[in-house]
Amino acid sequence: MRFGLILKNLDEEYQLSVYRGATREAAARGVRLICIHGEQFTALRHFPLRAGSMALPLDGILLLSSIISDNSRIGMEGLNELPQEVPLVSIGSVLDAYHSLIVDASDALHGLMDHLLQVHGYRRFLYLGGPVTNSDNMHRQGIIEQTISRMKGTDPAYSLRVMNGDMFSEHVGAKLMRTYIADHPVKDVDVIICGSDEHALGALSCLEGTPRGGWNTCPVTGFDDVPFAAMNRPALTTIRQPMEDVGRMAVETLEALVEGRSVPMVVTVPAQLVVRGSCGCTSAEIPGETPGNFKDADSGFRTVSYFGQSLMWARSEADICAAIREYLVVFKVEHFHLLVFDEPSPEIPATGSLIYSQGEGGASVWKKGEHPVSVAGFFDEAVRPDSQGTGGAGPCFLFQLCAGDMKLGMFLYTADDSALPHMSNFGVFLANSLRGLSIMEREKAYAQSLEQKVEERTAQLRKEGERRALVEAEVLRISDLERMRFSMDLHDDICQRLAGIHMICKSYADAGPHMKILTKMASEALQQTRTYAYSSFPIDVHAIGLEQAIRSLCTDIDGTNGISCRFVCAARVADGLSDQQAVNLYRIAREAVHNAVKHAAPSLIEVVLAADGTDLLLEVRDNGRGSKAVTMADFPLEQTRRPRGIGLRSMQYRAHQLNGSFSITSGSGNGEVEDKTEGHGTRVSVRMPLIKE
Repeated sequence: MRFGLILKNLDEEYQLSVYRGATREAAARGVRLICIHGEQFTALRHFPLRAGSMALPLDGILLLSSIISDNSRIGMEGLNELPQEVPLVSIGSVLDAYHSLIVDASDALHGLMDHLLQVHGYRRFLYLGGPVTNSDNMHRQGIIEQTISRMKGTDPAYSLRVMNGDMFSEHVGAKLMRTYIADHPVKDVDVIICGSDEHALGALSCLEGTPRGGWNTCPVTGFDDVPFAAMNRPALTTIRQPMEDVGRMAVETLEALVEGRSVPMVVTVPAQLVVRGSCGCTSAEIPGETPGNFKDADSGFRTVSYFGQSLMWARSEADICAAIREYLVVFKVEHFHLLVFDEPSPEIPATGSLIYSQGEGGASVWKKGEHPVSVAGFFDEAVRPDSQGTGGAGPCFLFQLCAGDMKLGMFLYTADDSALPHMSNFGVFLANSLRGLSIMEREKAYAQSLEQKVEERTAQLRKEGERRALVEAEVLRISDLERMRFSMDLHDDICQRLAGIHMICKSYADAGPHMKILTKMASEALQQTRTYAYSSFPIDVHAIGLEQAIRSLCTDIDGTNGISCRFVCAARVADGLSDQQAVNLYRIAREAVHNAVKHAAPSLIEVVLAADGTDLLLEVRDNGRGSKAVTMADFPLEQTRRPRGIGLRSMQYRAHQLNGSFSITSGSGNGEVEDKTEGHGTRVSVRMPLIKE
């Protein structure tokens, strides 16, 4: 019997708990479990399953329903895309016409509110929630709102403020908290209720660094009881969801459905209130031991960063396969099969090319097109339990490689539980590398076609075609060097700090100021790593426009390390720009801002976009320590392991592409930037003619 477990990713505790419970129960019942996961599912039709002719044949499906409620593009009607003849069990939410297992947190939430109201006497509440379309978030928020509304009927002093983020994560929790504190410098709430423990841990991290206004003493509660909740100091008051039990019971329910036995449509598991110290209770607490799956997190992230670094140098599928082989050895992945599609596609095509296959008999590598297989044939070959497939009767995993809405391929693998969180990041790096190769192939094909057409014309047009080919080659080379530099920064900065700061520091953060600093560094490093892993490619300037892209850049930097970053748009100057001009201007602004943050130690950065006569002027100014005058001759481009000056050369090149001028100047005080601090400051300027290409 073969069951599919469909979830989003295996790098956070909620989904890992469901997986662990389902895996153990499946093993006990002799069921083969196939975990289908991926970060960028946009519709259930993108799963490799089809009604009537399933590419991946399954006897039953377990669906973690949060992937539907978290993504507004996946509606309930998307369930019709799944094979209707195969039993399905929903985990986490009640789905009409499907058997469902849910955690009922109503009593626990009411207990939490009673505890905060009656034991502590709190009256002013702030709720930091998740997506407004998420059913769990709506349920939690609804109970809190109803309780405060009832209390407000007896005393108008009771109040509730609500802020929602686009996902449940530590990063979003910290961002919501920073936004609220910026608008309310003096603490004006008695307690903060968070919709998840990740939100709560992020909020606590922000509060610890905000002694002004009394915010660092504000009580906080969470939801889920992840392993770090008990380790935090103070330990986190939260609501425990028995997700391992839910995963176990889901397998049991699905087996009963497959065998034709009668089971309830909805099975409810109660949640439990766990009172610790973060809500204001003063009971003595002993932090728990670091969870096993996090003990080697620093080493795992470092290995993933090495893999990403290797992919930056990949120029072919063979280079990618070589990097994959080294990575799989480190994480002891014995079975791995990589299928890539001939072209990126919004739909999963019927066929693709197997380019890497590894089993007990060793590894095999093919060029794209050498080993064509159907998607159904890929599953027949890779999932069968023998020496060439994924082996044994234990769980195997399917990860879909996506770039935006485009499907690039998929890989099947088996791995120890300790490797699962890192395999998700591995998949993101691999998808971006395959996308880069596809773009390069298309660009090369386009350049060759253009050159051929130009050569059929006059000699003058032929020369212009050659110049274009050189420009395009330079664009590709500089783009590769930029991506390489980003990967180097990840390795040399973030991952080295991860290696030097052990997670257990968080349990002893009150041991002294140095331990608090180390704890903060670890949190920042993990946040940067996660941001890089899910955002390997720049913001889509084509979709949102130049002004909004620069404004988002400044918003993301604003408040980081005490830096104020603001955007001044003096006139509507971006409407007449071509897409390529807008992209080049945005990337110059981004490089200049990041250079200022990284090297200048400013307190203020200002990005100005203005019209000056017939010219467009972009300036990035800071009040940092400045720098000596530089020229490109100071930064040779020999192919060393760590080239220098790539960012400056990239900005200069993009300015030339705009047919404009580029300059970097330093001057005492940098008078255009207000709120000056000591230092010389730096100004990066680009001036280009306002003529549409």
